[in-house]
Amino acid sequence: MRLLPLYAIPLFVFSCNQLNREDFLAGRFGKVDVTAPDLIAPRQNERLTTAMVANLTFAWSMRSGVSEYTLQIATDPNFVTIIAERSAAAPEYKADAALAGVLQNSDFYWRVRGDNGSFASATRFRVEHNDTIFVDVNATATGNSGNRTNPLTSINEAVLLAQATKNLFEPAKIREIWVAQGTYNSEIISLLSGIKITGSYSGTTWVQDTALYKSTLRASTGSTIVVSIIGVQDVTIDGFEIAVNNNLNETIGVLIQNASNIEIKNSSVQGGGGLEPKAVALISTGNVAISNSTLIGGLAGTGSNFGIHAHFASQLTVENSTVRPADGLAGTLNQVGIYMKFSYLNISHSTVYGGNTSSGQFTRAIWLEYSNARIIGNTIYSSDPNSNDAPIKGYSLGIALSDGTPWDSSVNGNQTVLIANNVIIGTYALYAAEAIVTNAANAGGGCGGARRIYAVNNTIIMRNNISGGGQAAINMAQVDRCWEIRNNLMRAEAQPSNYSIALLDSSTVTGTNPLLRHNLIVLGNWSSHYYRQYNPGPVTHNISDNGDFTFDAELDPHTTAVVSGNRTTNQTAVGVFLAPASSDYRLNAASAALTIGENLYNVSPFGITDDRSATARPTIGGWSIGAYH
Repeated sequence: MRLLPLYAIPLFVFSCNQLNREDFLAGRFGKVDVTAPDLIAPRQNERLTTAMVANLTFAWSMRSGVSEYTLQIATDPNFVTIIAERSAAAPEYKADAALAGVLQNSDFYWRVRGDNGSFASATRFRVEHNDTIFVDVNATATGNSGNRTNPLTSINEAVLLAQATKNLFEPAKIREIWVAQGTYNSEIISLLSGIKITGSYSGTTWVQDTALYKSTLRASTGSTIVVSIIGVQDVTIDGFEIAVNNNLNETIGVLIQNASNIEIKNSSVQGGGGLEPKAVALISTGNVAISNSTLIGGLAGTGSNFGIHAHFASQLTVENSTVRPADGLAGTLNQVGIYMKFSYLNISHSTVYGGNTSSGQFTRAIWLEYSNARIIGNTIYSSDPNSNDAPIKGYSLGIALSDGTPWDSSVNGNQTVLIANNVIIGTYALYAAEAIVTNAANAGGGCGGARRIYAVNNTIIMRNNISGGGQAAINMAQVDRCWEIRNNLMRAEAQPSNYSIALLDSSTVTGTNPLLRHNLIVLGNWSSHYYRQYNPGPVTHNISDNGDFTFDAELDPHTTAVVSGNRTTNQTAVGVFLAPASSDYRLNAASAALTIGENLYNVSPFGITDDRSATARPTIGGWSIGAYH
C-alpha cells in the first residue's frame, strides 16, 4: 500500500476531526474542547487568609484534548494589571511561594484558558490578614468592602458579612472583626457564632492600643441592650468600652442567653440609669469567661443594680477583673456585685464590691442562691469604699449564701462552696455588716453529702460599724450545710457592738456540725462569743486576742463538743498586719499569724498551693494564717 504524502491528505480529514496542522504535528488526534474551563476554586467572592494562601490550589474543569492550561491573576477585572501567569498540564495549579507572596490583603481576579482557547470569565477572591473584616465608623469611602483600605462602618454589617462568607464545606473557623477607635451607636449589636470582635485599633495604621484608642459601643436612645449574644457559641469580645447611656429600665451592657464558649476580656461594661441595670446578664449559658475587665451594673442613682446577674449559668469564670454594682452613690434597693442563681461561679484574683446605698436595704458583693462556687484569691468589699463610709441603712454583706441546697452538688466533686485566700472587708451598716453569711432557712441535710462550705485562709476585716449594728466575720445563720472554717485571720476593729466574731445561730431541726480550727481572731474591743446550737463540731487550736475565746453557755454548754488547744494572745492590728491603716493586710514580720496554721497544701477539695499574692505556700511545716504567706 502506497502512503500518500502529507500534502496529499484530503482537507476533509482535518475538518472532520477538528484538528489543525499544529494539533496534528503535536500528536493530538482526538477532538479538542476549545470552550473555556469552568472555574472551581477559589470561588466567586471567596475570602482567604494569608495562611490559607500558602496552601492555595487553583482548580478548574478539565477540557478534553487540552495539553496545557494558562492561569492568569490580576488586580482588576479587565486584566490590565496582570501580576502572575502560570502554565499547568493538569486542571489545577498549587500556588508557589512567589505567587503566595503577592497575594496579600487585597482583591484579586483569576481566569484560565486551555491551550489557545478562550479564557473563562474572571472570578474575584479576597485575601485578608488573619481572616479579618475591618470596621471604622469614621470611614468615608464609598463601596466599602470590609478590607483595611475600605473598611465597613457598621459592626452588624461586618457580622453578617463574616457569616455570609463562611465556607459551609470546611470546618468551622473564627472570623475576626477589627474595630477602629470611635463611638458606635446601635440599636443592638448582635454577635453570631464563630465571631471574634476586637476593638481599640487605629483606623490609620490598624495597630491596637487600648490606652490610645477607644472603641466605644453604646446603646441608642431607645435600646436597653448594647451587645446581644443569643443562641450562639464561640464568641469573643476584646478591647471595648460598652455602656448604656439612657435611663430605661432593665438595661444591660452585654446579654448572653442560651450560648456557650463566650469570652469577654480587656473591656469595660456598664448598664444604664434606670431600674435594675446590669453590666452582664447570663441566662441559661454554658462556659462564659470574663478576664481583665471592669463591670459596673449601672449609673449613680439607680434602684437595684448588678455587675453580673446570672440564672442557670453552668460555668462562669471571672479572672483579674473588677465588678461593682454602681458607679457612684447608688439608689435605694439591692446593690449587688455578682448575683448567681442556679449557677456555678469560679472567680479568682479579682475585686468585687457591694453597693453604696445610704437609704437602701442590702449591699452584697457576691450573692449565691442555689449555687456552687470557687472564690479564690480575691479582694471583696461588702460595700463600696467610694461611699466615704456613709452608713448602709440595711445590711452590708461580703459573701451571702442563701436558699440552701446548691442546684448541682456534682460540680467539683463534693465541693459546694470554697472560699479561700481572699481579703474580705465588711463595713458600716445599720443592721448588720458581715463578711461571710448564710441565710438558708430550709430544713434538713446537715453534713450529709456534698452540702459543704469551706472558708480557708481568708483575711477578714470588719470595720467602721455604728452603734446598733450587729457584726460578724462569719455568720452561720439558719444553715443546712456543713462548715469548715480553717486558718482564717479575723479582725474586728474597735466597735461599740459586742456581737460574736464567729456565730452559729442555727434554727434548723438538724445540726450543722461546724469545724472551727487554727483561726486567729483579733478582736479590738469585741467579745469573742461563739454561739452554737444543736451538735457543734470540733473547736481546736484557735487563738483569740484581747479577750477570752468563750462560748455562750445559755445557748449550748458544749458538753459534747471537742474543744481543745485554744488559747489567747495580745497583739494589736499594727503588730499583725504590715500597714492596716492603708488597707495593706499582708503580715508583719512579727505577726502572731505567721506559721501557726494547718498545712493544707493541695489538700482535696481545696487545691491551694499559693497565697493571695501568688506566693507559693510551703509544702511542709505550718502555714501562716490568713490570705498571705
